[in-house]
Amino acid sequence: MPGLAAPYHVDAALQVGLEGCGVTREDALSLMNEAPLPALLDAAAAVRDRFKGRPVSYSRKVFIPLTHLCRDYCGYCTFRADPQPGVQPYMTADEVLAVAEAGRRAGCKEALFSLGDQPERVFPEARDFLKALGFDSTLQYLAAMCELVLEKTGLLPHSNPGLMGLDELRRLRETNISVGLMLESASPRLLRFGGPHWKAPDKVPSLRLRTIENAGELSMAFTTGILIGIGETPEERVDALLAASTVEDELRWWRFAAEVPTFGGEVPLGYAHGVAGIADALLAASRVLDDQRLRPAVREAAAFLRNRAVAANDGGLTWPNIDGTPPTMIAWCHGATGIARFFLHLSEIEPDALGVADCAARTVLATGDGLGATWCHGLGGAIETLLDIGRVGGDEAFVLGAKRLARSYENWRHDAPDGTPLWVGDEPSIVTPDAFVGVAGVVAAMLRLEGHAGGLN
Repeated sequence: MPGLAAPYHVDAALQVGLEGCGVTREDALSLMNEAPLPALLDAAAAVRDRFKGRPVSYSRKVFIPLTHLCRDYCGYCTFRADPQPGVQPYMTADEVLAVAEAGRRAGCKEALFSLGDQPERVFPEARDFLKALGFDSTLQYLAAMCELVLEKTGLLPHSNPGLMGLDELRRLRETNISVGLMLESASPRLLRFGGPHWKAPDKVPSLRLRTIENAGELSMAFTTGILIGIGETPEERVDALLAASTVEDELRWWRFAAEVPTFGGEVPLGYAHGVAGIADALLAASRVLDDQRLRPAVREAAAFLRNRAVAANDGGLTWPNIDGTPPTMIAWCHGATGIARFFLHLSEIEPDALGVADCAARTVLATGDGLGATWCHGLGGAIETLLDIGRVGGDEAFVLGAKRLARSYENWRHDAPDGTPLWVGDEPSIVTPDAFVGVAGVVAAMLRLEGHAGGLN
């Protein structure tokens, strides 16, 4: 009834969403079925303002329907067509250029290529047209037309061609500013006899998700979405949104190129090589440049890291290793120490981020005794993080913990023949002067402890 308070579990789901942590399937269904519409709209607006901002952008584009032929017969589609006598199965190159040029003169910046999925696999007319021009597939012809439009008009192609493999995506990446494929639904039920997809072999959800994953592996800008009102249930709508968002979460973040040794293709989370450090740099840049446009990326990165946090002992938080295995490293470079530092800095504009930093610091405090001497992988980074979080949060336990950790330096001391104090790096036989894996980092941490320096950062 109007005016009644929302059930507790609905309020809890709204709060999780407001924090940018994502919602579970159960929470999403509760919000869909039980949340008062005004509260749901208010929460959605708040999340938008916090993570995306209010500016709305658009691209002036000209529509190029390269072909209406499609091997799929979706029950709701009004775009597709079968071959018709006297009608070319595809737009010719001259026709494509004429439309693109008209769009350019009208002020368009983008060429939106729309077409059916693999018509050459079922229609001889499509195969004959392509063969006469020297192409084996619709996707090959599409790539050639994208190259032509970009070269002759300067319009930026965006293609929506259906399922694509890695090779086809690589070819389109050479010319397309972005590519799209609607997930539509994650429900195999719609493929059953009489369903909207029962004569649509390219609408198998796993195949469409694989195309989206392929594009992510190639770091291509990609658009997707779901369809509503094609026979799906409310639960299936939620499943489709969660399926698309899971793929996006896995692929949209800063990732090592595939050819990088050891870490190729990975999405590291830490400060030295990954999400936390890049987000912290963007946060600093937004302050220095007074540029609010960087803030949404920072907030999304924070939500991404929150979602991947793992509960540790004594109320602490830690994060998985770079390969996704259970966490063992808490160091500044990859683990809780560096991630805590990012959340500490974020707390200047998002006060609740201090709680994440505090929990991560508790893990550092509890397990830091096993760290080596270096800044990057060891005590130096841990000491600085504990000192800073103790100072900002007013918790003396972190400061005392940093001093306790510093006593472990004696285990790594290896004096020079003339008595100069030195500390070994990651390899016991190596002593190096540099900051992150050497003596300078130890000295910086000691100076911090004495209150004489501001640390490496």
